[in-house]
Amino acid sequence: PEAEVEALEAEAEQLRQVGIAPSALILEPVGRNTAPAVALAALALSASVAPAWPLQANIFLLGLMNGAFAVAAIGTMMQLAGQGTRKNAGMRMGVWGAAQAISFGLGGLLGTVAFDLGRWATGIDATAFAMVFGFEALLFLLSTVLAMRIAMPRSSPQPLPERFVPGPVAAE
Repeated sequence: PEAEVEALEAEAEQLRQVGIAPSALILEPVGRNTAPAVALAALALSASVAPAWPLQANIFLLGLMNGAFAVAAIGTMMQLAGQGTRKNAGMRMGVWGAAQAISFGLGGLLGTVAFDLGRWATGIDATAFAMVFGFEALLFLLSTVLAMRIAMPRSSPQPLPERFVPGPVAAE
């Protein structure tokens, strides 16, 4: 863990030397979340225009964008793991990895269940797949919103006046 913390500190210092604030890395997943969302939404629409849809290009784009998302997520994890108590960075990285593994497994299971429910409800495989891919696109967009909230600087609360009394303000 100490070696990982030292590596994170060295990386942060290198970024500062070239004029990049390490906190700017958190914005990286924002673009990397919207691209897979667009590719998944396109895949959801592909069922309605098949076989004219360029399915191979769509799948290639989805794989490429998911790879970019994974790299951005790992970079964010490394940045966030280095914050706080330094001796716990390795533990935070391990918890992050475990959370991703659990999420990946649950995502596969829930996607299968959602497809089966969609097939049961509509009786049409293409519609069921479109529903699952569309929902996954929405989840990527939700993760974009979450990444943007993490990246926003938090303003510190204004100190209260010395003689502050909560309640309605009296008219003067």
